[in-house]
Amino acid sequence: MAPGYTAEEKKWLKDNWGNEFHFLISYGLRIYNDEDREEGKLILRAIMEAEASASSTSQAGAQAAEKPNKSIST
Repeated sequence: MAPGYTAEEKKWLKDNWGNEFHFLISYGLRIYNDEDREEGKLILRAIMEAEASASSTSQAGAQAAEKPNKSIST
């Protein structure tokens, strides 16, 4: 059984879906079914992890683009 939602996960749910019910329904899951709620937590955590990974990758790319090229051409 997955642990309960963290404060960060609760905020993500509220900001992106309004509440857990709407999130679960969008994935065909039911809030009154414990197995569905557990699956929803796993889905949410995978999405949050993917978003964090994509964000860190895009930030690294942006930082690399900002660095001037110091190569000297002769």
